[in-house]
Amino acid sequence: MRWTADTIQQAMEELVPRGDPTDPRERKRRLIVKAATEHFTRQGYRKASMAEIAASAGVAKGTLYLYFKTKSDLLVHAIAEEKRRYMTRMLPILSEALLPKERLRRWLKEALIVTHEMPLVSRLMRGDREIFEVLAELEAELRDRSFEVQYAFIAEYLDLAARPHRWTPSELRERTQVLLGLLYSASLLTEERARQGLGLERYAELLASMIVDGIAASPPGPGPDPATATATATATTTTGGVP
Repeated sequence: MRWTADTIQQAMEELVPRGDPTDPRERKRRLIVKAATEHFTRQGYRKASMAEIAASAGVAKGTLYLYFKTKSDLLVHAIAEEKRRYMTRMLPILSEALLPKERLRRWLKEALIVTHEMPLVSRLMRGDREIFEVLAELEAELRDRSFEVQYAFIAEYLDLAARPHRWTPSELRERTQVLLGLLYSASLLTEERARQGLGLERYAELLASMIVDGIAASPPGPGPDPATATATATATTTTGGVP
């Protein structure tokens, strides 16, 4: 399967269907999800109550249960909405006519940045056991399908960006798992104390380039001619640094 903007949106709809944004019922559902995200982020999953979420959303507690059967169901939808916004941000990268390597680089950069805009996903990546335990109780089919979509997407873009290569399917899978592991650590990698004064966007850009191009690779863009650089270095050494 070729992962494009359209196929990714379709996969998201299959996992967590979304209604018409002009429908009053759908608008209310989104309002509830927004309120839940704020409470889950601020208080933690266990401490946030359905009554508090309903009050913040401006609906009766009984109304809330008409949309979501359980609090865990509400959490799943809240995380899905974060991921949906994340994919919306990624769609231009997937739609543009970019070389595979450049697409992977730009996707990695945005993935590192957007973690800061997904508080629930960020908490999960940091090892929030409350959220992890809830997601672990999901139906195996839904959980496996979610991972399959994520894995297949990353594997395809990694495969295309690294060609020509001689990886076996097993080796490609291992490399995809490593890249997934990196993204699971994104919230820690990009926090302020790790960046040591570097702006988030610049930090993410450098990290993505080092991963895709290699640590010693030159940055994108025109650089000095190798022959000129060698001649200049030789002349400087010979004259002791005097022009």
